[in-house]
Amino acid sequence: MRESHVCPKCRYNHILQIASIPDNDGDHTTKNLQIAVTFLGEGWFGDKLGTAGTVSACVCRRCGFTELYTKRPETLPIDGRYVKELVGPEPEGPYR
Repeated sequence: MRESHVCPKCRYNHILQIASIPDNDGDHTTKNLQIAVTFLGEGWFGDKLGTAGTVSACVCRRCGFTELYTKRPETLPIDGRYVKELVGPEPEGPYR
């Protein structure tokens, strides 16, 4: 939908592109929604945690179907605890 500008659900061609999604932390502070909690190291009281991966979205103006996208997914740290990489079988056909 982000590249085709057509909704895969209803085929409508009016799409809203949302650059960032707000996330409130409970203290009346708004920041950008992040996709992952990440491990930063061992702390005195347990794991030190951070966040990574700002989320954007595309929304169909007709049916409301929404796709979420993570900006710069290659920068997400794979820490093995909170973010793990799963590798499936090699694709077949022209998409190798």
